[in-house]
Amino acid sequence: MSALSAVYCMAEEPRLAVVAMPAHVNMSGKASDKNLNLNNWGVPECYLAALHVVRCFSWKVEEKITMSSTSESIRLEDWIRDIPDFPQPGVLFKDITPLLQNPGAFRAALDRLAAHYAGAGIEAVVGVESRGFIFGAPLAYLLNCGFVPVRKFGKLPAQTETVEYALEYGTNIVEIHTDAVRQGQRVLIVDDLLATGGTVFAAMELVERLGGHIAGIAFLVELTFLKGRDKLKGHDVFAVIKY
Repeated sequence: MSALSAVYCMAEEPRLAVVAMPAHVNMSGKASDKNLNLNNWGVPECYLAALHVVRCFSWKVEEKITMSSTSESIRLEDWIRDIPDFPQPGVLFKDITPLLQNPGAFRAALDRLAAHYAGAGIEAVVGVESRGFIFGAPLAYLLNCGFVPVRKFGKLPAQTETVEYALEYGTNIVEIHTDAVRQGQRVLIVDDLLATGGTVFAAMELVERLGGHIAGIAFLVELTFLKGRDKLKGHDVFAVIKY
């Protein structure tokens, strides 16, 4: 690309804006050589202004995430189907796979989660295996922070902290790497569904053992009649959809 040209391209959303520019020019608009800058190259002021706008949106996404009108208009409940007698007789299973398969619905769900926590100073998103990974990783991207997996026992390679918790029939163990959360780090825990709250409560214990501060707990779906929220008292709990 010529040193006398800068190309500004604004995508449909400001946070996806891109600037094409010489490799040795940083996002401030200044060259790595202190004696050179874009003004000296004769780049029009409108391009310099555009570069400033892109820089603001690229590095401060977490300060303000807004939903598109399309995302706001989607009724997410329409993309979750009921499967009777699964995984056992008498259980009505909430299947989220139709929502995941539809790009508009999936995007709307993530937009709503991100909008709720924009400006909350989230420093890490902890996703609970396995469907918590589906929402946790892209949510961490939108909030401009790192992603930490809480996994089933034996799945993490380095030193771990583990918690055993009760299931309806037996127990289960989840674990986290001991270096995954820093002391005082503001953490958002994410899973797809809040039912009885046992799994996410175990994830909370792991984060707190490592010294993290639980700034929020987020779900796509909450089954309110199972009263899982009662186990999470004292924390900011948010669910996009409630039944």
